[in-house]
Amino acid sequence: MTLRFGRLADVPITAIIALHGDPRVRRHLPLSTGDADEARWRAWVAAKEQEWQRHGRGPWACFDGDAFIGWGGLQDEAGDADVALVLDPAAWGHGAALLRMILAQARDVFRLTSVTIHLPPSRARNGALARVGFVAEADVCLAGVCFTRYRCRLLP
Repeated sequence: MTLRFGRLADVPITAIIALHGDPRVRRHLPLSTGDADEARWRAWVAAKEQEWQRHGRGPWACFDGDAFIGWGGLQDEAGDADVALVLDPAAWGHGAALLRMILAQARDVFRLTSVTIHLPPSRARNGALARVGFVAEADVCLAGVCFTRYRCRLLP
């Protein structure tokens, strides 16, 4: 296993569409509704790339060796750096390692004092979050969908 980050813009759009089209993935993405055409997904990738220009951080493509396994990173959510991690079900076992990699970047590269993560009710098993320091902070609704917001303090 060689986990690494790359640019979303370098991933074939068909791979991104396939990831988001998997019903096991969609179950945990309540804000992602309906099927989208290739143009919409290209616009989605462009918006994710713009996070880097606006905030100096953003989401990466996640790879195991040369294989695209999902995407994750830090996105702006109401002024917080919010962790996103969307993986192919075959790579769900890599989630904890990728989360630790994202947190290390947040702390060591971006010098963030804390990050958040928003999880939908479909994510009932969240012990891995507690093990890396996330604490439930509040229940919030975004675009009419409720999530639990967790926060992880990174620097004093």
